[in-house]
Amino acid sequence: MRSTTFDRSARATWGAALLALTLVVGILSVGAPNAGAVPADILPSGSDLPAGSTLQSSDGRFVLAVQTDGHVVLYAQGTPTWRIATYTYPGYLAMQGDGNLVFYTVASPTAPAGLALWSSGTAGNTGAFAALQDDGNFVIYSADGRALWSSGTAGILDLVPDESVLRGGDGLEAQLPGPDFDSVYGLVSTNRNYILVAQMDGNLVLYRRPGVALWQSGTANVSGPGGDVGVNGGALTYDGLLFIQGTGATLLWSSGTSGNPGAFGVLQDDGNFVIYSADGRALWQTGTYGR
Repeated sequence: MRSTTFDRSARATWGAALLALTLVVGILSVGAPNAGAVPADILPSGSDLPAGSTLQSSDGRFVLAVQTDGHVVLYAQGTPTWRIATYTYPGYLAMQGDGNLVFYTVASPTAPAGLALWSSGTAGNTGAFAALQDDGNFVIYSADGRALWSSGTAGILDLVPDESVLRGGDGLEAQLPGPDFDSVYGLVSTNRNYILVAQMDGNLVLYRRPGVALWQSGTANVSGPGGDVGVNGGALTYDGLLFIQGTGATLLWSSGTSGNPGAFGVLQDDGNFVIYSADGRALWQTGTYGR
């Protein structure tokens, strides 16, 4: 897999970070790199991961890809398990020297260069670096080895496939109608019979195969013409609030479940989309069980 490159100052930082990592027993195992080389599972401080590049866990089971279509996706043995909502704008991941991991756009017909669409919120930690671990977790560590942020995907291969799970910080990009059920991007149940889609008209809709609408947020064309409404799609915040955002960051709808850090949403095989607390309590649902 393609590894990242970094400058001379970053080499010094990487050396310190590697020393710190050896003290984190049982969390991350990293062998000593060759001179001038960076392990393929590490994004060092001050380096970028451009479109078309990847990080790969040392056991080869997990890959973090910055795709040319603008999606940043973590794959577990080829299955998408986690993503950064970048709304299909092409760009790159930057592990900044201040410790913040940021997705920036590059110049394209849809966006100017340099827009920060997502960040880990870990600024103020000089020398921090990111690692894709063998347990499936993508983690940002401080220079002295403290975990600052993670994707929350440790042990993901033992959990429900993430195509059906919406975790804190995840988003559903607004989609144009597809020619058929299987061509639409969204949250998909493991039995492939249900899909939750953020539409370009601003509506969040749960469909049953082959395209029967079972539930909707009722926000179609709420704040403007169809092409503009809901361009930011829907997302689940880190404190458990599912929301739909329209033009100008207008809040069109929410689940009313804020104040629940670690909450996640699951599109179940019974047709119900449920937001669960971190300890497994149902906080909100579409009420589409068995439909």
